[in-house]
Amino acid sequence: IGSTATGDIELGAGGDVDEAGDEQRHVHTGVVDYEAYWSAAEERFLLKHNGRENIASSGMHLGSTMMVIQIVKISPSEYGDKFGGVTPKSEVIGSGDGYLLRNQRVVKARWNRASLSEATTWSLEDGSPAYFAPGQIWFFLTDIEPEFTYLPKPAKS
Repeated sequence: IGSTATGDIELGAGGDVDEAGDEQRHVHTGVVDYEAYWSAAEERFLLKHNGRENIASSGMHLGSTMMVIQIVKISPSEYGDKFGGVTPKSEVIGSGDGYLLRNQRVVKARWNRASLSEATTWSLEDGSPAYFAPGQIWFFLTDIEPEFTYLPKPAKS
């Protein structure tokens, strides 16, 4: 889910299930590695960053009930840091594809935003409105079409 860096993105949307019953999803970019997994206990996606649990300074595991991957054009901006790094510019005016991660599922969607003064609207592939879950929603802007790998669920014993 990611970053504005270039690289491959994989998301296992079928999910491996660990001993706690949490479904695993994996996202990799060329610079950073994120793993989003559905926690049945918390009923939300939790994140790992570069193989480590993503924990806030408060001790809370970072995550959300809904995540959105928005495919946008990303180019270098005129801004940078003191080390020479260039801040990317994400173009969010126009339209494009995206993915909604909600309720343990991944759904392909379309986004549209005519101008800066208008809100971004989202629709499903059939043109019907895409509804977001109430509460906190995490958006990830990327210029890479994600590759979804659907992993088989382990056999029940």
